[in-house]
Amino acid sequence: MKFLILFLIVFPVSSFAGGMKIFSMNLHCGLDDWKSRMDIVVAEILKSNPDVIGLQEVCYNRDMNMATYIRSELVKGGYPVESLETFDTHTSFVKYQEQLLIISRHKSVEKDAGALPSPSVLKNGYLAIRIGEQWFLTTHLHFAIAMIRKSQYEFIHKKFGGKKAIMFGDLNSNPDDRETDVLRHTAWMSFFDGATYPSDAPEKTFDGFWMTESFYAQVMATTIERIFLNARVHPSDHLGIELTLLSR
Repeated sequence: MKFLILFLIVFPVSSFAGGMKIFSMNLHCGLDDWKSRMDIVVAEILKSNPDVIGLQEVCYNRDMNMATYIRSELVKGGYPVESLETFDTHTSFVKYQEQLLIISRHKSVEKDAGALPSPSVLKNGYLAIRIGEQWFLTTHLHFAIAMIRKSQYEFIHKKFGGKKAIMFGDLNSNPDDRETDVLRHTAWMSFFDGATYPSDAPEKTFDGFWMTESFYAQVMATTIERIFLNARVHPSDHLGIELTLLSR
């Protein structure tokens, strides 16, 4: 009986025993032929079969809903959607409501979402789910002003720095930028594979992962890859990124 109780306690923490993948991408809202673009992204996700998917600039209005379409196409392709959460941020490109989206093949036990410190226009937010003891957080930080991003990093660190957490998304900054000091000086680990924007000729390193020390303590090895780097047709103005983790 003691062994059974121990198993029930440990299993949620070890949901990714043997390894896991996290896929993240900024989808460029509902611009251009968004369905054709999303079909390319969905095909890549189905091929890669990640554990957690974090997407930014997921948009909807009365005529379209990217989150609903993506979920439908993933399920149709055989991806087991056990968790799906969204969080609205701001009106984008005048006519769209912009969201953050997290999808996972694992059932989450808790959600956390909210606004980040940001101006009244083009508000930024965060969206996180907890699977076992591990938090998975996606966000899209302020596109222009470093001091705003600094306050957003400080907010995220205050909320998640003491937890087993990994953050990913369009951060509009990279570990060399001074606004990330609050993470670099408090034992967050960074994982970036190089320039991700613009996708057709990348020169800015905006998309990546930050992992808390307690999360990293469970990791034995990592690989990170930019997705669609050599694509004939780029499905967004950002490249996708994928982090593969091998647990201890």
